[in-house]
Amino acid sequence: MADLLTKRAARSALTAERRKKAVEQYRQLGVNELKLDMWVGPDDRMVKFRERARATQGPLDVTIRFFDINRPVRVQAPPASETMDLAQKLKEAGRQRA
Repeated sequence: MADLLTKRAARSALTAERRKKAVEQYRQLGVNELKLDMWVGPDDRMVKFRERARATQGPLDVTIRFFDINRPVRVQAPPASETMDLAQKLKEAGRQRA
C-alpha cells in the first residue's frame, strides 16, 4: 500500500490528494496489500482493470471492463431501491473494523 504513495509521483496536487484518500480508505478496510492487473488492447487502450485484496471483512475483487470507447451511450438511472451509497458503505465497513 505504501508503494501507491511513493513509487510514482502524482501529476498534480489534486491527484496526490485523491491517491492519499484512496490509500486511507483501503487502510480503513484493513487492506495491507493490493494487487492490480491491467489489460491493454491492440490500440494501446485499457480494456480491463482488476483489483484484488484481502480486507478485514473478507476478500475484495473488482473488475472493470471497457467497451466501445468514445462511442455515444444511453444510460438510464436505476430506481433508488436498486442503488446504494458506496462512500457510506465504506464508512460503515471502517466502523465495523474499529
